[in-house]
Amino acid sequence: EKVRPDLSGGVRAGFATMVPLIAAEVLHMPSLSWIGLAAFTVALTDKGGMYRTRAAVMFAAAVLSALWMAVAAMVGVSPGLAVATTLLVALAGAMARVYGPLAGSLGTSVTVNFAISLASPVHDPVEALARGGLVVLGGLWTMAVALFLWPLRPYRPARLAVARCYQALATYAGDLA
Repeated sequence: EKVRPDLSGGVRAGFATMVPLIAAEVLHMPSLSWIGLAAFTVALTDKGGMYRTRAAVMFAAAVLSALWMAVAAMVGVSPGLAVATTLLVALAGAMARVYGPLAGSLGTSVTVNFAISLASPVHDPVEALARGGLVVLGGLWTMAVALFLWPLRPYRPARLAVARCYQALATYAGDLA
């Protein structure tokens, strides 16, 4: 069966990504681009389904990405440590697929974010922690957009059709009684 692309989800992810990037440019604060990166990768982990599951996966992506991006920022100054840590993060991200597509998506996002942060090392631990904080903000921004400001309800037509069936069944049962 042919699967249609999720255009509205793509536009929503683009919106969540571009708002922080535009703000970084307009405000002349390049560090805000970390929010845009996090918004993009956290948006990619949103596979739909129950809000609780979506929120948990997106929050985990934001927090784990923040943690590992802060680590990457620090270990990036040492090539040997960078290679060893990358091996561990990439292996863990790949092995997450054992737990299903949501965990696999989460592992991929964290690994990609780690690699990007590794390419921009810092010597100051406060700056690394600030990067992690910006990444958490980007994840929370994406969660707000995806879950509250611009929720997508792909199953709404099916739910409405089932509701009409139950209503017709209730009417029929009432007529029989």
